[in-house]
Amino acid sequence: MNRFWRGWRPRGRFILFVLLSLFIVAQVSWWMIYQNRTGARIETLQQQIWRQQIATAHQWTSQHEELPADSLARWVGVMFPDLEYHPARDSLAITAAARERLAEETTHVTRMFAMESAFFVVIILAGMVYMYLTLRHEVRVERQYANFLSAVTHELRSPVAAIKLLHETLSAGELPPDKRAKVLHSIRRSLDRLHLLIDRLLKTREFSARGKRVLNLRRVDLADVSGAALRELTGGHPEARERLRVSFMRPLPVVIDPEHWRILVTNLVENALKYSEEPVEVELAGDGRFARLSVRDRGIGFARRERRRVFRRFYRVGNEDTRRSEGSGLGLYLVREIARSFRGRVRADSPGPDRGATFTVRVPLAKGDGDETADPRG
Repeated sequence: MNRFWRGWRPRGRFILFVLLSLFIVAQVSWWMIYQNRTGARIETLQQQIWRQQIATAHQWTSQHEELPADSLARWVGVMFPDLEYHPARDSLAITAAARERLAEETTHVTRMFAMESAFFVVIILAGMVYMYLTLRHEVRVERQYANFLSAVTHELRSPVAAIKLLHETLSAGELPPDKRAKVLHSIRRSLDRLHLLIDRLLKTREFSARGKRVLNLRRVDLADVSGAALRELTGGHPEARERLRVSFMRPLPVVIDPEHWRILVTNLVENALKYSEEPVEVELAGDGRFARLSVRDRGIGFARRERRRVFRRFYRVGNEDTRRSEGSGLGLYLVREIARSFRGRVRADSPGPDRGATFTVRVPLAKGDGDETADPRG
């Protein structure tokens, strides 16, 4: 069954879901109409029985007119408890108690059917909502998977092709020392790019796996660790170093895993440099009981509805087929997971498309000289 379901494309699954939903709604509607009619049929059937009883009793009393009126009334009461005989008018009628009993029974049946109908409607609607959310989740996962394959394929192909071309250049013959140095530098950048992608894939697997993650928590000055991460990032990229506007407050004692924090800072700053040609502002300051890292760029930005989506695995703003920027859609996901591992939070803000973005990470400051940290939930 699972193999059969996976064979359907998202559009086919959606069409099947719509058809099943319409069928279920039609069935429930017909059942509700049928149950509503059942109460009316009960009342109609009882009225017919009373008419037959009146006809039978009237025929018997007309054949025994010589009997006293009280005897006729007693006989009618014994034979037909729902009827009463009026000697003065020589007529038969349905008792008020019988009419009230019929009304109560009809109301009870109608109420029972209404409650059952409401219960089934709630259950069916809950099932339909669950099916819709599950289907939408599967479609989103498939789209993210396709984006991931497209991004990773591009990320792997580009540096490998560059390394191959540069290797051929070196193998072609002797190069002047300055050109040889440039070629080796380009090879190093391509290798760094491959290493970064593999590192992100491994970290994504680590943070996505169930169970407790192993963190090397230490008390450090966040400014020192962040500065080291920036120097490592811009060590071989002087053009990137010139675009950074750094403002650090010292000291900011925190208890973190320095290696994971390095990945967090690298991903945020690299993401800002990638999507913006303007200077990128990196600010580190104290914020009450928290240390706050803000990375602000003036790049492509994003719509308000994208604020939470940008932290999903493999999610990237735009179309993978037409995107020119590098990336695998894992950087911001790792930023969120790493921040959470330190009991911190990350927030993304943007005034709108093409108006830049700001990413803010808050982690609790260490208390005193120990390794305890403030609770971010306050």
